Amino acid sequence: MTRPVNLIDAAKYYQGLAHQDYAWMALDDCLTEAQRDLFTNLYRTYQKAPKTQSDGFPLQVEYFYQRDSKTGHGERSCQSSALAMAIEYIDSGVIYDDDDYLNIVFKYGDTVSQMAQKAALDSLGVRNQFRMNGRESDLLDLLTNGYPVPIGVLHKGHCTAPSGGGHWITLIGFDEKYFMVHDPFGEMDLINGGYIKTGPTDGKNVRYTRERLMSRWLIASDSDGWFWDLSMNPLK
Repeated sequence: MTRPVNLIDAAKYYQGLAHQDYAWMALDDCLTEAQRDLFTNLYRTYQKAPKTQSDGFPLQVEYFYQRDSKTGHGERSCQSSALAMAIEYIDSGVIYDDDDYLNIVFKYGDTVSQMAQKAALDSLGVRNQFRMNGRESDLLDLLTNGYPVPIGVLHKGHCTAPSGGGHWITLIGFDEKYFMVHDPFGEMDLINGGYIKTGPTDGKNVRYTRERLMSRWLIASDSDGWFWDLSMNPLK
């Protein structure tokens, strides 16, 4: 059985040959007016091509270090810093840095509050969904489609029994063995918990083994991970 032709490839290799013209006209005859209008509008409207895995990992996300915050809340602002990294990547110019975003969050509540974070995101026009039912496959899908993913993990205790109030990091890529991560606090000890390094750039583009990181993200089942889904926004 012959494999069907991908329409993007058909357009790419179109040379105006008679059999190619015939094929395009036959396809056109199958379309309704609504389908034809939709294609025309999309074809004529310039949109920046989405950033995908084919463009290469890690995604070029700016790194924000939570501990240099001038707000006095740097030790506990991981969620705001993690989200700020994703926001700045998705729509550069909406915020200046993580302190800029954190100050917006404070208008609605505390940095550890998902309700305050959602209100801040809404105020910026950033479409969002906070989810507590994440699977590893969800993270891979979002990253493959070009979206950095802020996730909440338990960063204390041994990886076989993680504990703590939780910490937020931003995923910026993956391969077969690792997640590529911007950790706003530094470099985590995935096995024993806590942090190995906490300098200003120690958490930038670190590689955390997928198995170890998932043991700190998926706690009671393989579908209870906390994360922010910002994929409803076009990449600019």
